[in-house]
Amino acid sequence: RINLTLYKLDQFMLGYMDDMLDALNVYAKEEQLKADIPGLEKN
Repeated sequence: RINLTLYKLDQFMLGYMDDMLDALNVYAKEEQLKADIPGLEKN
């Protein structure tokens, strides 16, 4: 889960996916940092 709620299904279906892609990128970077830095725990 990326902890994101969007109420823009119509826009998403038309290809406007920037909000979702931005959230996915942030999540992926956070997960990579957690894996790279020992002792870094999820809040």
